[in-house]
Amino acid sequence: MKRRLFLAVPLDEESRKVFRQFRNEMEAVAEGARWVPENNLHLTILFLGSLAEELMPVLAAELEKLSMETAAFDLEFDHYEIRYKRSQPLMIWARYLEKKAFSSLAITAHRLLSEWVPLPPPHSRQIPHVTLARIKSSKRKWPLPAELPRPQKLRVNELLLYESVLGAADPVYIPLHRFPLLH
Repeated sequence: MKRRLFLAVPLDEESRKVFRQFRNEMEAVAEGARWVPENNLHLTILFLGSLAEELMPVLAAELEKLSMETAAFDLEFDHYEIRYKRSQPLMIWARYLEKKAFSSLAITAHRLLSEWVPLPPPHSRQIPHVTLARIKSSKRKWPLPAELPRPQKLRVNELLLYESVLGAADPVYIPLHRFPLLH
């Protein structure tokens, strides 16, 4: 059996509350946006793809090693961003400031796991963000209000290995393993 897996940082309750407020303020403006369910919000480190069940113990062992060698850190919120492709809005992000600790974590996870999993090359820049919405169809650009709720720091103190179960509606993200970082 194959499982669709990804490695991510869970969000704290304060961040979820702020992103709920943001969604409430933007829903009327953001036509065609499909909002990510609140319980699915996370900060992705690495998408692993569909993997055989037999790889789970190896992945867990590698991620355990990574977590025991990685100190917890904070990410500072930067801004909300509408991501476009050829003037077509695609996603709404909550973007955090780039930080060496985050980039190092993502690149190290990629290096460790690519020994076991066929992964594409890592992105040239590791941009910490939370995808708040995906946009199916919209022809216009939306203005972001000047005053939007802003989360405090996001404490990155654990990693979660999730399974993504696709269905007719939104995917369901199931936490499989928690990996606490050094404090």
